[in-house]
Amino acid sequence: MKKKDSLKNVPVHEKVMIFSLIGLAILLALGGLFLFFFLAVKGLFFLFGVRCDNGDVLWFVLWFLFFDTIFDLLKYGGKFAMEYLPLHKTQMAVLLFLFYFQWNGLAVYLADSFMDNIQLTFAVQTVLALLATLAEVAFDDIFSKKISGGNE
Repeated sequence: MKKKDSLKNVPVHEKVMIFSLIGLAILLALGGLFLFFFLAVKGLFFLFGVRCDNGDVLWFVLWFLFFDTIFDLLKYGGKFAMEYLPLHKTQMAVLLFLFYFQWNGLAVYLADSFMDNIQLTFAVQTVLALLATLAEVAFDDIFSKKISGGNE
């Protein structure tokens, strides 16, 4: 078989099986990430003394992910604009960190305000926003480019 037509000669039932297994693997990976995020937030709530049911934490996580996804569009626009500012590496890193922290804080605040059963203190909201920002910074490529000596 050539690489070009490797999937053309496969019977239909095998194609369905292949795509089903790939879809199942993707769903399992996304479910595992969501479960990890849910348990991390539940553990943080326990550490900070926030008492609530699992359903309340689930709704908080869903609201946070909803608002954070919307604000990600604004974050990408801000990141794109900041790349053209004449800043040094450290200035860019601090500015982006504060930019991310602001939007994550707003997402945590809105998720908390939509929840009637959970009332987070300002300190807990700040820590959750800080942890979300640190997680975003850890996986963001612009930080590694700017700090490790990429384009200045």
